[in-house]
Amino acid sequence: MKKANARFLTEPFFAWLAWAIFLCAFQSMVVTRIAVRPVDRVLGWTAAETGKSAGELKARLSVPVFAEHVAWDSEFYLSIAMEGYDDPAVRMAIGESQAFSLNYAFMPGYPAAIRLAMQPLLLIGVDARAAAAICALAVSLAGALLATMSLYSLAAPNEGRQTASRAAWFMLIFPSGFFLAQVYAEALFLGLALQSLALARKERWFSFSIVASLAVLTRASGVALVAACAVAIARVLISGKKNSVAPKPAELLGMTEALLVPLAVFFMWKLSYLGQRFDYVERVFFSRALDPIASIRTWAQAFQAALSGPNERIIYYLVEFASLALALASTVWGARKYPELAIFGLASVVIPLSSIAPQGLIRYVLSCPLIFIMTARWASSKPAERAYTLFSALFMAYFALLFSLDMWVG
Repeated sequence: MKKANARFLTEPFFAWLAWAIFLCAFQSMVVTRIAVRPVDRVLGWTAAETGKSAGELKARLSVPVFAEHVAWDSEFYLSIAMEGYDDPAVRMAIGESQAFSLNYAFMPGYPAAIRLAMQPLLLIGVDARAAAAICALAVSLAGALLATMSLYSLAAPNEGRQTASRAAWFMLIFPSGFFLAQVYAEALFLGLALQSLALARKERWFSFSIVASLAVLTRASGVALVAACAVAIARVLISGKKNSVAPKPAELLGMTEALLVPLAVFFMWKLSYLGQRFDYVERVFFSRALDPIASIRTWAQAFQAALSGPNERIIYYLVEFASLALALASTVWGARKYPELAIFGLASVVIPLSSIAPQGLIRYVLSCPLIFIMTARWASSKPAERAYTLFSALFMAYFALLFSLDMWVG
C-alpha cells in the first residue's frame, strides 16, 4: 500500500517536471526558428503594442535570458522586482492632478518573491536583468508545482488518485496553462490559492490564514478565499452538530483567525498608498473599475466585434466566451461536492468580469479548479483522455507560440 501511495504522489510531480521541461524547450525553439515579431491585429489596440524589434522593446522587457517567457505584464513584475514601484523606465498613468507609474496596477506578492530569490545571484555578480528573469521563471515554476500537488490533494479524497492525477495533468496542459511557466503572477497565485483551499479542507486554520494572506498579496481576487473558508468552516460546524461534537475553544479561535487575518491583510493593502494608487492606475490608464453596468456594455461591444470579424478576432472572442462557459459549467457541476472550490473559482472570474472588458478570460479561468476535476472525471476512459490531451496540448502550444512572439493571448 505504501508503494502504491508513493507512486501516485510522485505522478503529479513527474507530470509537472515533464511539462516544465518540454514547454520551456518548445518556447526556446519557437524564438530560435521565428526571429521576426509579427504585428498582432487581433484587437483594436494590439497593433500598436506588437511587432517590436529587440531594440524597440520597453526597457524592462529586454532581458538577456528566457526572453521568450517575458511579454506584456512581465514588464511590470520585473520592474518592481528590480527597481521598485516608482521605476522611471515605466510609463505613467496621468490624470488631471496626479501621475503614478503603471507598476502600481500590480500586486506586490510576485515581484517580492522574485526580489527575494534574486539576492543570492546578485551577491555572486549576476547581472540584475538576468537574475530577475531567471528567478521570476523559477518562482513561476515553483508556483506551478505547488498548484499541481495542491489540486491533486484536493481532488484525491473524493475522486480517487487516478482521477486526481489526471486533473492535475489537465490543469498543466489546459490551453492557458502555459501561463504557469511565464513571468506572470498566475502560477504563484494559483499555487498559494489551491494550497490554502487544501489546508482549509484539512482544517488547518492557522496555516490557511498565512497562505491565504500571501495569495491576497499576489492578486486582489485572493480575498475570495475568505468566502471559501467561511463555507469550509460552516461545513465543519454543521458536521459537528450532526454528530453532537462541539468545537473546542482553540478550534473556534483558529476558525476566526482564518477568516479575519486574510481579510485584514486585504483591507490593509486596500487602504495603503499601494491600494489607493492601484485603484487610480486601474481607473485612469486601464479604464477598469468595479462597474457591472459598464462591463455589460463592453461585453455587448465585444460580442458585436466577435460577429463582425476579422477572422482572428472572431476566434479570439470565441475562445474567451468558451472559457467563461466552461468555468460556469464546472461551477454548477461541482458546487455540491466542492462548495469551497466553486465559490473561489466563480469569484475569480466574476470579479474581473464586472470590472473589465472580456479580455484575458482564458487566463482568469485557471483559478477555477473545478474545470480540471470535471474534465478529469469525464475523460476517465483511455480514448477520451488521449483525445482531450491532444486537443488541449495543441491549443496550449498554439497560445505559447503566440506569447513567445510577443503577440496577445490574454
